[in-house]
Amino acid sequence: MTDRNADDEPLAGPLREQEKARDEQGKAEQEKPETEKIKASNNSVTLLERLTVSYSQREDRLCVSAATGGGDITVFWLTQAFGNKLMSRLLDWLALGGELPSSLAVDGKSVGARASAPLSARQAAVGQAQAQAQQRPSKPVVASETTEQHLLITVDLQQREENLLLIIPLPSVGGEKADKKVGVNFNRVSLSQWLGIVYGAYKEAAWPLGIWPEWFCRAQQQPAQILNAVVH
Repeated sequence: MTDRNADDEPLAGPLREQEKARDEQGKAEQEKPETEKIKASNNSVTLLERLTVSYSQREDRLCVSAATGGGDITVFWLTQAFGNKLMSRLLDWLALGGELPSSLAVDGKSVGARASAPLSARQAAVGQAQAQAQQRPSKPVVASETTEQHLLITVDLQQREENLLLIIPLPSVGGEKADKKVGVNFNRVSLSQWLGIVYGAYKEAAWPLGIWPEWFCRAQQQPAQILNAVVH
């Protein structure tokens, strides 16, 4: 998972149509409970195995280029508003020791929930710092001008034992039936590492960092001190 520059990537025509439709539905979306916008799901998906995150100054959005194991690439654009909602849920999952918050549960219980206590701020910071220390550079996902692009406006979350599956329903393109879904299967380490990349993109964008908890920021800024404290 590697950052790259997306400033030269234009917002494709189909994406602008999606954005127009989203704006027209904006009032209705605002009236929906947040649990309807980011919810749990049981649907099977095509897994995305590599993600590249960058910030586009032109669009003032994050660009997520995603590739399947077979090499199929899709680009997702993430606004600050929706990014804040999604990252908050993912950070909550880490802070709860790898379990969905009850507000995102099905019938009041997280799918596949385990009886685990929330982590302390110190435990969460140590886990984040350890995950960052294990991260290695990977080959970036490079999209082309003809790569399919989507404005990311909904993500379903599903607990899969100790993992968290992010499910992205793809809107119809050219009149096709909208029944295709892709997703990312994160464990606690890989999610911690990916959130670290997104955090870096937030800083590059100069977006407010209020959604990022103090333990996460400390782990990003002072990982060596946190890990040394564990040893001693």
